[in-house]
Amino acid sequence: MATPPARPPAAGRAMPRDRVADALYEWCRSSQAVGHVFNQEDLLSAGVIPNRDLKVLVSSAQNLVNRNLFKIHEIKNSGGQLGWELVSEERAASYAGLDRNERMVYSVIDSAGTKGIWTKTIKNRLAAHAKVLERIYKTLEVKGLIKPMKSVQYPQRKMYIISSLQPSEEATGGAWYTDGQLDSELMITVAGAIELRVSEKSWAEVTKVDDDAPVEPINGKRKTPHDGFDVKGKGKAKAARLDDNQPRSPSPEPHNNKAKKHNSSADKTYLPHEPGYQGYPTLQQITRMVSSSGLTRGASLPDSAIKDLLEVMVYDDRLYKVRRPVQADETPDEPGGDTITMYRSLKTPSACRAHMRLEFLATTTEKPAQAKAARRQLELEDIGRGGSSEVPCIQCPAFDLCGDGGPVNVETCVYFDEWFVKAAIADQLAGDPWEQGEAFIKQGQVAKSRREAGLDGSSVPVKREGQVSVKVEVD
Repeated sequence: MATPPARPPAAGRAMPRDRVADALYEWCRSSQAVGHVFNQEDLLSAGVIPNRDLKVLVSSAQNLVNRNLFKIHEIKNSGGQLGWELVSEERAASYAGLDRNERMVYSVIDSAGTKGIWTKTIKNRLAAHAKVLERIYKTLEVKGLIKPMKSVQYPQRKMYIISSLQPSEEATGGAWYTDGQLDSELMITVAGAIELRVSEKSWAEVTKVDDDAPVEPINGKRKTPHDGFDVKGKGKAKAARLDDNQPRSPSPEPHNNKAKKHNSSADKTYLPHEPGYQGYPTLQQITRMVSSSGLTRGASLPDSAIKDLLEVMVYDDRLYKVRRPVQADETPDEPGGDTITMYRSLKTPSACRAHMRLEFLATTTEKPAQAKAARRQLELEDIGRGGSSEVPCIQCPAFDLCGDGGPVNVETCVYFDEWFVKAAIADQLAGDPWEQGEAFIKQGQVAKSRREAGLDGSSVPVKREGQVSVKVEVD
């Protein structure tokens, strides 16, 4: 006897729970992206739960949880209210074929997302034995469900992440890290290229009119070379001369008083652009330049990575920011804003190339003396002009009274005596003592003690017999 066909459900009759769960999942997937957390009211208002029956909702949600299509979460700032996170079907299929212990471990790792999770955290959360967990880790790795990861914040920790996920930038350190290690060489190379490119956009090139005329020192003072070393002086300058077999770095100023060849790169000088100039490069332009330069060795550097590097360069006073109104095809820095940031270089292109040449010479091993001099020159550039602030005149309390023939002058200045004594002591500690420096230091210290004790009654010092005279050379 044939079985009669099943009757359709009566009006108002609840659908089978599995069908309600499937319909609920389809509604969630069509209304929100994977990873969204729904609360109870969201699911009741979906129009899927018959008569907004709370028992049907709980049963359907639990069905989806058992099938790993939903994950239970505690909603933040809700007083302990629970929610359900939407999981993709592909991700839910990863739980198939796992036993109870493997499912628990995999669920904990899965809940950590792109941040990954420390094995000690898993052990404390599940209260499981370490050997049991190690066996489960190996099983999940063989099945291709999890993989180990390294965190730049905790390099010594053993961590795991779901195989289908990529660690977050917080864990990997971003584009400037490779296998958990900061790629400083890549950062230095890219920063140098950016500075040179920005410099070329920050200065207007002007060709000198009289190329054959020798350049005289300004105010009778010899200028410090930008990309080389002082060719005059003692033996260290001889070792520091630039190799004539290599091209010299262009610079706004020549290295000596000899005439340069016509149309050489060293004959170029630079002037800043007029106020209001808007041709300085922006973040997007710099990012495109880096991507097309081939410096990244095939790696892709996002805008965020370039922006972080630019912030470091601004902090190091290599670049500085200028703002201008956005154009039609540009995105402002801030949502709803109307300005965009441009970057200017503090150095001319010649000075940038000179600095890059110094860095190259400092790392060469063929000429140790030249490399040593280059490293010293880089150190001096890093120090800058700060040494001049140690001159007593800069902070002298009697500066307005000082002058030739006055009550305070160079010959009677006690601050200069103390400054020269400090300089002599520093050079002595550095292994470069002055001639008769020991006696000069002792004499200066005695004079300072007498002044502090108030034993010098005259403001004009009396020349004493046997006073040591030293010749001070300032480089």
